[in-house]
Amino acid sequence: MSIISCSNQEDISSSMNGISNIVQLGQTKKQIRKNLGEPYVIKFIKRNYAPIWGPEEEFWHKIPLGSNLEVWKHKMPSGHLSLYFINTDNTLSYIAFSPKGVVYESMK
Repeated sequence: MSIISCSNQEDISSSMNGISNIVQLGQTKKQIRKNLGEPYVIKFIKRNYAPIWGPEEEFWHKIPLGSNLEVWKHKMPSGHLSLYFINTDNTLSYIAFSPKGVVYESMK
């Protein structure tokens, strides 16, 4: 479980709506590069039992254990965008957006 807190009153849903106009699930890497440009970071990770906090909590349980993930990070004016590609797939599987000013903390 996590706690989400905001340092300002930014409307998170309007930020996500703006992003969904630019990038959508099922888009190819080529389409995403055309719309967003190159990511500032590309990470390769393996889905394991380690806990995760943040917007990824919404879909993390749907990704099979042992899956190889390619994660593209993009800086947006209203926050940070993470795009997830599963097992070398060329199409976008999951989107996670962290608005500026939001802090995710673990509750144990």
